[in-house]
Amino acid sequence: MFEILVSVESTATPCSAMPAMKPGIGFVVSDEKLSPRGGDPICLLALQSLMPFLTGEEAPDCS
Repeated sequence: MFEILVSVESTATPCSAMPAMKPGIGFVVSDEKLSPRGGDPICLLALQSLMPFLTGEEAPDCS
């Protein structure tokens, strides 16, 4: 399995989350677990859009 670091680079529009997402906030995906870094919040809308990529990277190699 991989360890994937996901972090905010920029926001295209002002973030309505409280607290607002800002560059540097992120989380780690490792062994099918999601762990926020240092108590960072996780935006569910961003997480939803990333799920196809994260689950594909974390899937076992079937070859």
